[in-house]
Amino acid sequence: MFARRRNSRFLSTGFTLIELLVVIAIIAVLIALLLPAVQQAREAARRTQCRNNMKQLGLAIHNYLDTHGTFPIGARCGIFPRNDPVAWGPHGPNWRVSILPHLDAAATYNVFNFGRSFLSDFNATGTGRGGYSGENAILRGKVVSNAFNCPSSPNSETNNSPPPTMNNFLLGQTADYVGIMGADRDPAGRANAYSNSNYGGRYTNTGILLVQTVTRIRDVLDGTSSTIIVSEQSGMVFNRDIRANYYGAWSGWTQNFGVPWTGGPDTWHCALTSVKYRPNQNYTSAAAIPGDANNPWLPNTIINSFHVGGLHILLADGSVQFLSDNINLATLDRLCVKDDRLPTGNF
Repeated sequence: MFARRRNSRFLSTGFTLIELLVVIAIIAVLIALLLPAVQQAREAARRTQCRNNMKQLGLAIHNYLDTHGTFPIGARCGIFPRNDPVAWGPHGPNWRVSILPHLDAAATYNVFNFGRSFLSDFNATGTGRGGYSGENAILRGKVVSNAFNCPSSPNSETNNSPPPTMNNFLLGQTADYVGIMGADRDPAGRANAYSNSNYGGRYTNTGILLVQTVTRIRDVLDGTSSTIIVSEQSGMVFNRDIRANYYGAWSGWTQNFGVPWTGGPDTWHCALTSVKYRPNQNYTSAAAIPGDANNPWLPNTIINSFHVGGLHILLADGSVQFLSDNINLATLDRLCVKDDRLPTGNF
């Protein structure tokens, strides 16, 4: 009798299978509710870090401006002695190289050989494109400055193991922030604002970071607080498969040697974009992507990011703003052009 009472009391204080399942279901619901909040908090932190990265770039650009009296040149033509079997020089340095001394990377900057390529495009045998090996080897496999990489992007900070289709391109740091050299649609309607490319699209000379051209504060007629100098370009242009910015952080990749920005059809650039398409514009098929927007060396690669709803931009006054995907394209064009003398309004 006593034993039966103990068993009865034990059974009455235990969990039934149904009660256990209810508890598990409640825990599952709580986890489902908490996970999005945790993910949002993490993305908010990454977005803040991305903003801080662009602030660092803005400070470095202004330190360069204070030192040299000009903004950095967007992309430089390299030295190309065609009879020199060592030098491979069309791949001159871009604006990111110029500001490295102001990003605590002076030690790396001081050992650069500016008569050699900044592409460092080596294959497994250690030979560069065309059999040349005149690279700045210190850039290979190295992240020089984390300020050039957006933490929200799942892409690697280096492309030291490129897929076969990349065909021996730069083995080193990538970059998620691109210089703006204008807008494909010039708000002022100037016919001399463009240079066509055989590879699709058009280069412009209406922004601040230009090819082989120096820009001064006095040239920014629309005001530094109304002109974009750098934008995010850390995302994809097709189903998260085609990356917007992959071929490396340092080369201007300029194939028109010693010629000004209007150097014409044989010019490529990894570090600059003339804005033509809506931010974060994504295509449903690779075939639908315009020919001037589907590779990082083309002039109208889409500015984009993995942030929800938009991307960060750096204005020429050093401030950072979040640009909505839904921005009016006419307003975006005016923001990308330094001297159209037209008001930008709210953005």
